[in-house]
Amino acid sequence: MAEKQKTALSDKKMMMRAIKDSFIKLKPKTQAGNPVMLLVYLSAIMTTGLWLISLIFGIGDAPTGYTCAVAVILWFTVLFANFAEAIAEGRGKAQADSLRKAKKDVDAHKIPSPDQKERITVIPSTSLKKGDLVLVKAGEQIPGDGEVVDGAASVDESAITGESAPVIRESGGDRSAVTGGTTVLSDWIVVRITSEAGETFMDKMIAMVEGANRKKTPNEIALQIFLVALSIVFIMVTMSLYTYSMFSAEQAGIPNPTSITTLVALLVCLAPTTIGALLSAIGIAGMSRLNQANVLAMSGRAIEAAGDVDILMRDKTGTITLGNRRADAFIPVDGASEKELADAAQLSSLADETPEGRSVVVLAKEKFGIRERSLSDKNMEFVPFTAVTRMSGVNFAGTEIRKGAADAIKDYVVKGGGIYSPECDHIVKEISSKGGTPLVVAKNHIVLGVIYLKDIIKDGVQEKFADLRKIEKEKKLWSQTTISDMLKNEVYLGKTVWSKKRVAVTGSTKFAKNDREDWIIVEGTHEPIVSEELFAKANEMAFSKEKRPYKPKKKSHAILMCPSCGRRLDLTGSGKSYRCPQAHMTGLPECSNSKMDKVELEETVLACARNMVRFISDNLEKKKKVWLETSIQEEKLSTLASEKKRLSSRKMKLYSDYRMGSLTKDQYISELEITTKRIAEIDQCIPEIENEIEEARKKIEEAGAKQAELNDIAALQSFDKNVLYKIIDKVYVYGGGRIEIIWKMDDIFFVGDKSKVIDVNEKKDE
Repeated sequence: MAEKQKTALSDKKMMMRAIKDSFIKLKPKTQAGNPVMLLVYLSAIMTTGLWLISLIFGIGDAPTGYTCAVAVILWFTVLFANFAEAIAEGRGKAQADSLRKAKKDVDAHKIPSPDQKERITVIPSTSLKKGDLVLVKAGEQIPGDGEVVDGAASVDESAITGESAPVIRESGGDRSAVTGGTTVLSDWIVVRITSEAGETFMDKMIAMVEGANRKKTPNEIALQIFLVALSIVFIMVTMSLYTYSMFSAEQAGIPNPTSITTLVALLVCLAPTTIGALLSAIGIAGMSRLNQANVLAMSGRAIEAAGDVDILMRDKTGTITLGNRRADAFIPVDGASEKELADAAQLSSLADETPEGRSVVVLAKEKFGIRERSLSDKNMEFVPFTAVTRMSGVNFAGTEIRKGAADAIKDYVVKGGGIYSPECDHIVKEISSKGGTPLVVAKNHIVLGVIYLKDIIKDGVQEKFADLRKIEKEKKLWSQTTISDMLKNEVYLGKTVWSKKRVAVTGSTKFAKNDREDWIIVEGTHEPIVSEELFAKANEMAFSKEKRPYKPKKKSHAILMCPSCGRRLDLTGSGKSYRCPQAHMTGLPECSNSKMDKVELEETVLACARNMVRFISDNLEKKKKVWLETSIQEEKLSTLASEKKRLSSRKMKLYSDYRMGSLTKDQYISELEITTKRIAEIDQCIPEIENEIEEARKKIEEAGAKQAELNDIAALQSFDKNVLYKIIDKVYVYGGGRIEIIWKMDDIFFVGDKSKVIDVNEKKDE
């Protein structure tokens, strides 16, 4: 069972610190921050002065002991208020001290410019100023907050963000910001410092934890104004009591019985000293309590909002997981064995000291008994991970093994003349969709498979989630009414709303809703969370009263028709034949002749439909063969993309060669024009090829859907007009055993005559 956390009152060191701070806070400047307690502070000074005058000179309007007792009580009240605030600040200061210990002063390698990396001046990180340039290499700590202006590197930001996986930081784009205190794991970067000493992210975090930068909320300000107003009223009341007492005493011819000491004590009793004393302590205590839950409140509003929170869920690596990803499975592709993949993955991870690399070695040993091997006799050359290549590996005895990100391995395989596995691409997408991390392993430019890395959930977390589900089920936290009220709540727009309801009947506990015109709406009481447009759009979508579109019931399709009147044929009373039901009404001979045996008609139509299905299927297969040739286009697209990436790298190399003096200006401009022209040609070709591939894919999907319909028809064992309706529009029945079938012509897969006339008698003779 976890050890219970110490309270502030049980911590002797924190108690001594709070007592010391209680006396330090007696400074007039500190007391002036709380007007109500300032009144008590001045009253204590006044009564102390009256006691000293009474004690030394014997002059006083009340007994010396009484004045001394009042003074002691007032000073105790002031010290108690200071002590309560100091106790609230104590835990925050303790956490701030731990953050200060974590904040280390490191040596910074200051350079004049990104082009003069060799001219390094070593200075303390505290001496850095805004705009200074520093060079940070692998294994070094970034000395201050800044922006990467040159280079690229993988950075461990777990100390700040809690994210275990290293992140890539490079110059340009939106991944250039770095934070002081994080560590560079590979390569190097040049950082321009963007904050002065004492204003870094870590310094701001320490100040927030201490409560030094805590701003008062509008509610606190309003309450303090109200308390000050009350105090002023009570001061006037107390002064008027003294004047009334003095007037009454003069009228009666006796000394004034009311002493100043008594009136001061009365004033302190009337004033809202308890609320005033604890107001600031409550806010600081709330921030400290959130800090205990590892939540940093950035404002007083956040503390007030936290009071309405029932459940706090934090989705951050290391909170509900162990923090480090571990290898969970080896997934081979293209015929490679799982043991072969595990062996290659272990070899590429032998020099990898990260938790992920160690887990790959352990998983290979546990699943296949592959033990760690001697490296000295194999003359192995390990390739370290870099932010540029985003892969690592090993070279030995003419063998190359690489392990890394999917796109990096894909480029490596393609450049080496290999073919990147489509099966591997599918597995990578599947692992990513599950929230895992895929690492692709290739040997001699041939993809062997994928390593599945995933976060490991901490023990007991699943039980906690079960408890949350139980709470939600019992309290119905997310009922339809709750969500509706949340969507309608205008507090998200920065407004405070009162008088939404009224008592239905005087003395009743039931409430009735007020019209919106009767609401009291105060705007701008706090920062809005969402915009007016987004709020209106969400309410419109959630509470729109538009009727759902009418969906008609499925009807039975009529395909057997009379050619004369166009009406559908019905079965006769005996159910043995079809006939036109309107023959006796129209009197037309064609209607009377539109009659045919049921079994004979259904078998003929069904046989014709099966023949048509075979015809369309054969035509469909021919077209699919043509569309499937788009794989050539996909290979061409991949080649063009690789070429474009290579040409982009070549542009950077040309510029580097020009700067180093390897190329003249004319050579540089000429080569640059050729490269740029080729990139423009590739940019023009890629969209055209992508459109062709997309069209072919759509046609293949349509062909698949059509083939499914055809399969339904081919599988028919008996006449079903609701299925045959998919390819047959009408079947006209003439006299003498003749029928005409009208086929549907509404897609690109049908090639043939739209209609076909069949003589059933001729088919019998055949």
